[in-house]
Amino acid sequence: MKIKRIYEINALPFLEESKVNKLDEIGDEILNAIAFKWNFDAIYLMGVWERDNSTNGKTASKKRNSVTSPFSIRKYKIAENFGGKQALLKFKKKMNERGIKLLLDFVPNNTSRDCEWTDQHLDFYVKNADGTIAFGAASPFETWSDTAQLDYSNPKLRKTMLAELKKITSVCDGVRCDMSHLVLNSVFDENWKNAQTQGKCENQKEFWSEARKKAGNDFYFFAEAYGNSEYHLVELGFDAVYDKEKGFYDRLVANLVNGKRGELASDIEGHLRGCNEAKVSTPNGEKIYGDFLVKFLENHDENRAAQVFGEELINALKIMLDQFGNPHGILFFQHGQLEGRRIKTPLFSKKFPREKVDHEILKMYENLLETENWRNRIPKKFQTKKSGEKLAFWLR
Repeated sequence: MKIKRIYEINALPFLEESKVNKLDEIGDEILNAIAFKWNFDAIYLMGVWERDNSTNGKTASKKRNSVTSPFSIRKYKIAENFGGKQALLKFKKKMNERGIKLLLDFVPNNTSRDCEWTDQHLDFYVKNADGTIAFGAASPFETWSDTAQLDYSNPKLRKTMLAELKKITSVCDGVRCDMSHLVLNSVFDENWKNAQTQGKCENQKEFWSEARKKAGNDFYFFAEAYGNSEYHLVELGFDAVYDKEKGFYDRLVANLVNGKRGELASDIEGHLRGCNEAKVSTPNGEKIYGDFLVKFLENHDENRAAQVFGEELINALKIMLDQFGNPHGILFFQHGQLEGRRIKTPLFSKKFPREKVDHEILKMYENLLETENWRNRIPKKFQTKKSGEKLAFWLR
């Protein structure tokens, strides 16, 4: 499956902003703009699974506009406050009819701490010295206290996660895999060498190679990845991996924001040229490595592009689009970026921060992404009667 442009939407605040309650109530004019104005061929819809019992109303948040993290997943079941599975499938159908693929979250490293497995399958989890379940972690210095760390040395856990992934394939076209490098055999064994586990991963097949076989070649795997793991994840079958750490995003910030402008050509162009000339052996044969790299100016983890790059935003966007005359890979945008939003939305928020549209930035994106006369590209069967004046500016 080929995808060229991904649009990230945080589901809960997006529904609130769109003034609808369920996923299948998202208006046709929104999907038309995403598909035919901005030419996105995939939506990464973040946070639709049941999470830590808060999204279905069983546990009230202490703060009125707050919820638990979308990456603290209790169960791979579409939360009822989004309309459940049927609402998602109706939304997916409308997306697919317009040529848009649906990507959902898959969080392999951990579950929420109230996941039913913490009672029924205690052996699925890494234990602390006192026998309690360890917090999910990227390293001893970065832990997530709302999560429970899964034990990938346990073959039963791996089999169960592969079965969960197989079920997910029935409701979406692909997954964005959170912190995907953490379940690589070598990384897991190193991170948890001093904890109580079922053993070691070193003699087991890599989880991701098994995941690719389980899901099939037509299912899209998109990796959040760090620690020089990106190339190996493509070898294992990923269709897309972050180009961030010591890569495109970090180099762009260093050059345009942190005063190293003079190194721009040699640093960023050298990185892009090297990746676009490199070959990688994948399950489907030898490919160009650069075609798998996801380039972005912002996402839900980073600060907003308009805030980070300031007056250099137009240069950053031009470099991402043109890549010194040799564009490769996948382009990634976050909801609100096109309107020049500057305030980062906390993962725990039910609402987007209220901001005025930056019309100059919006016009910049419209020009460089070539949206002129876009309504002429809408097939007749998808045309709506809602006037532009009643729509958000990025939809007009």
